[in-house]
Amino acid sequence: MANLRNFAWEKAYSGMEAGFWYSGFYVGKGVMETITEEVFSITGTASVLFTNIEIKKAVVAMAPGDKKPEGKCKVSLDITIKPPVGDQIKINKDLSDVPYKTENDHLVLTIEDKTLPFSELRLKGKDRKYSWLAVRLRVTGGLVWVGAWPLKEAMVKEDMEVEFFK
Repeated sequence: MANLRNFAWEKAYSGMEAGFWYSGFYVGKGVMETITEEVFSITGTASVLFTNIEIKKAVVAMAPGDKKPEGKCKVSLDITIKPPVGDQIKINKDLSDVPYKTENDHLVLTIEDKTLPFSELRLKGKDRKYSWLAVRLRVTGGLVWVGAWPLKEAMVKEDMEVEFFK
């Protein structure tokens, strides 16, 4: 089902501050602005693989009452990516009719806009206290996963050891 609550940590709530983790390393922080059945949005900053990322807005919105395992949704992005070399990338897009499908415990969004540096977004919950976010880069085809962990929750060594996703 496309209930967006299913793709975040079960106790996550709107306004929750989160730390961002990549391969066991703390890379930034943000706020899970809205987490409902129909809207998942996040803001924050991170530095992943020597690239600084500022997320002013990243929103996935389902149509009211949409519980189908696949269909179309809206994605709104306002993101600045500053790579270690080259020009910064500014993404400010409101995409409608974005195809989505549920795959096991993932929500997979196919980004057809070829001007964006990624072709897919994924959400995944149900892994300890992580809410996982991923992008599939157009250049490499690989997925980059970043886990959002509630800042007010203690983290032990085992929580930093993350599995690699397919």
